Order: sequence, then C-alpha cells, then structure tokens
Amino acid sequence: MSRWATVFCVLVTACGSSASTTEIVSGSAVLEGVSYDSLNVASFANARRQTNGTFIGTLQVSPVAGGTVQTLDQNVASPTFARGTTLYYLAGTTQVEEGTPPRPRSYGTLKAWVPTQSRPVTLGSIVGAFSVSQDGSAVAFIDRTAASSSAIGAIKVWSTSFCATTCTAPITVADGVASGAMTLANDGKHVLVDVPKVLATPSSIVLVTLPAGTMQTLSSAGATNPRSSMLSPDGATAAWVEGTNQILSVGTASPSAPSTITVTTTGSATPTVQSAVMADASRFVAKLKVGDADPALHLVTASAVTPLAVTAPVRFSVVQETPADTLASNRYLIYATAEDADTGAQDLWMLDLMNPTTPTVQLAATTSGNPGFSDDGTMIRFFDNLDLDTGRGDLYVAALPSGAKTQIATDLRQANFEPGSTTLIYLGGLDANDVGSLQRYPAETTPRIIPGVANFGQSRTAPILYYTQDLGTSTDGVYETDPL
Repeated sequence: MSRWATVFCVLVTACGSSASTTEIVSGSAVLEGVSYDSLNVASFANARRQTNGTFIGTLQVSPVAGGTVQTLDQNVASPTFARGTTLYYLAGTTQVEEGTPPRPRSYGTLKAWVPTQSRPVTLGSIVGAFSVSQDGSAVAFIDRTAASSSAIGAIKVWSTSFCATTCTAPITVADGVASGAMTLANDGKHVLVDVPKVLATPSSIVLVTLPAGTMQTLSSAGATNPRSSMLSPDGATAAWVEGTNQILSVGTASPSAPSTITVTTTGSATPTVQSAVMADASRFVAKLKVGDADPALHLVTASAVTPLAVTAPVRFSVVQETPADTLASNRYLIYATAEDADTGAQDLWMLDLMNPTTPTVQLAATTSGNPGFSDDGTMIRFFDNLDLDTGRGDLYVAALPSGAKTQIATDLRQANFEPGSTTLIYLGGLDANDVGSLQRYPAETTPRIIPGVANFGQSRTAPILYYTQDLGTSTDGVYETDPL
C-alpha cells in the first residue's frame, strides 16, 4: 500500500529507540482525533483518502486503555473533539463542488457523540461547516434546506449542558439565512452571532448565553448595518460595528450599556468602518474607507486612531491567544494583500502592533489562512508555495517579533508545535499516498524518526504523540508513543 512497507529504520527510528509505542486501534484504522482527557481515540475504518489529504470513512471511538470499540456512523467527515470529550462529526456525507475556484465540501447530518449518552445526538440535518468552542462544550452551525452554501437554513446553537439523561435539541437563533458569522468563547458559555438581513428583518448582532440558552440583541434598535461581530476568547467582552463609523463593545455579564468609539481620522471627511477585528477588549484593527482613497487599516482605541501601513487588504486578522491561551499573539496583525483568482491562494504578511511604525514583514507568497503560534508566542509556523487542492506546501518557521524565517521542509501538509515548546513536529517526505516520516525540528543529535506515518496528533494534557501507521503490513493502525 505504501513505499514505506520496505522502510523500517531511517537513522535512529522508532524501531531503534527505547521509546514506548503501543497500538490503540488495529485493522488499518486512520487516526481522526483524541479526546482532551486522552481517554478516547476517534478513528476511521474503511478510510478513503481525499485529494486534499483528509479522510472519509466509518467513524469509531476506542478507549485508549483498551476495551470495546464503538462504531458510530458511515461516510463520516470532519470529526473533532476540539479540546473536549464530545466528538462532533458529519454523518452520511455528500461532496459538493462549490466556491471559487470550485472545491469539494462535505455536507451531512451533524451529530455529537457524548460519553454519557448511549448513542450519538443528532443536531442538524444538512450541515456543512460548523464551529466548536475550544473546550468542545458548544457548537454553532447553519442547518440548511439543501447541501449548498447558498441554501437558506437556520442558525442553531447547542451545548453539552443540554444533556442529562437525554439531550434537548439545539436552540434556533435565526431562520431563513444563508450565512452568518458565529464566534464562540473558549468555555462555550457565550456565542456571538452576526445575523444577516432577512426580507424585512434588519441585520443584528445576537448574544447567546449558555447554559440558559438566553438570546439578547446587542446591536442598537434601528442601527444601520450592524456587522463585524467580535468576541474575546474568554467571552467577557463582545464588540461589533454599526452605523458609519461606530465600534461598540459591552461586557457579556451585563450587556445592557455598551461603550461606543466613534472613529475619526485627521481628515475632515467621516470615515466608514467597513469591518473590524478585536486585538483585545480595548484595541481593534479597523478597515477604514475615507473618500475616494483605498481602504486602509487603523489601530483603534478609545483614545486614538493610528494609521497602519496596510492599504486595501483582502483579508486581515489578529490571533487573540496562543494555543496555551496566552496573549502573546495578539500584538501581531496578520493580513493578505492579494488573492489569486484562479486558485484562491493568498500572500501572507505580518505587522507588529506594539511597534506599528516598523516595516511590515512578508512571510509567504502563496498560502492560505493564519500561521500557527507556539505556546509562548515566540515562533510561528506556516506554509508557502501551498497547493490548495492537495494541501501540500513548503514548511517555514519564523522567530518573533522580527519575522526572520527558516525553511524546514518541502512538499508536506501537516506540522504542529509541540505543546509547551517551540519544537516542531512534522510529517515529511510524503509519497503519492501522503505517507511519510514523522520527525522534529530542531532535530536531536541522534534523531528519532518514525517512518510509514499517514497523519498524527498530540495531547495537550500528557506528553503523548498519536499517529496512523501505514507500512502496508498487518500491524497498521493507530498508535501512541513518547514524544520525539
């Protein structure tokens, strides 16, 4: 099945080290996730690899310590525990070519496997993308009338707190919509929804508070075009844009008296705030349009509006927290200035908001999305020369705040910082079946490299590495091992 069938030891590999390695799921299973408490592993049986490197298959949950394997559903896509113990996934999926350029997207029945329940809970009938809180306790999604991003549906929110002996159904925030931004607090107790205009009903910003399931419209009555909903990771502060040039924010514990920043510049014309993102509860990056000039980014606080050296971005964001929930990442503005019309790939730039007059740094010419931060926020990893159809590109790391970058490997798709360190774990040397060797950067003097690996995952609660072995032998399956 793989060229790795004949390769067992490269340098000093898993078979030449004293590391502890244990098979968790046999039968050529493919790893799909590990619960945050490291008690259960999700995997696919009969997995079918997609062109972008993901898999579709029969979803099963296996106790890490051993025991009965529970088969959940067939033809499953997008399973995730997030950092929780509830497994969300799309069952009975169909693949739809859509977007620009067209690429396959999965639609299916959204379900949640909850350890305390005897069977998975059905949450939505026709669901594509869905958003899960960091702790895995809440999910937000659009339950559509058809498998298409243009099909209308209902924005719904569900929480594991809805479960006792049985689980109650999701709550509906809005109906008859084809889109709507949904942001969840890390702890799943607040969900902020950007509800678009539907017929005669104006757009609005709605706060959902869990577990009570209460809904409150935050945007002002009669406000013009409320937009750009923003939520701090801890869920304590919600913010949004409304009218021509107002950014409003409010504490979610008592969301009745929002603070307003009326954005002005040094010119006489009133700027239009086209959109904004939150850096923290008191700092925002806003895209301002003034007169006939190209829209430009500004750092906005209650006391100042500071121009940034970024004009006409096609995308911009601030990663408010690192994977360790520290604020070290929120000083950096991440943005793109161009997008390839044929492939959808974008360039990638960075600006230090703590020193906004310093030159911007180009990280990549052809990529997608944000870089990944190390736990301490001193390093980032990203891909350049990325093929969005296959998901394969060249891996780089960059030191912060300088942005000085180093190429680590070429033609790969999976890399992550080891929790609690700046060590990078990646899957390199991929063959035509996306099988390669699991290795680390920086390498040790006597490196330990694991060959014949299809994918991998890491635990944030224990020093454990999980991976799919694909050597083309009877021992293939899902394994756990000590860190590299």
